[in-house]
Amino acid sequence: MAVDDAAAAHKPRVFYLWAEHQDVLAVWLACRTQWRTGFAGAIGLDYAGVDALLRMRRLVPRARVPEVIADLQVMEAETLVEWTRQRRADEQRARRH
Repeated sequence: MAVDDAAAAHKPRVFYLWAEHQDVLAVWLACRTQWRTGFAGAIGLDYAGVDALLRMRRLVPRARVPEVIADLQVMEAETLVEWTRQRRADEQRARRH
């Protein structure tokens, strides 16, 4: 790998976030320890833990909680799809070696 390639590989990725998504991103990041797991890995968020976190940390106004939870569930579902895709790809690589 050339020096320029190495520098590009370690360059931080920049992303832009619309203002209306700031609350759900804050909740998403705060919920990183609230995953329920099974034998195959994560199965979803622990919503009792999410609710406790929302109440304790007051991350969003109570009136916005239903909207933020709905957005959080979209993020949760897509994350589970991606983790499943990654796990299957890892299993395929392991079988080839």
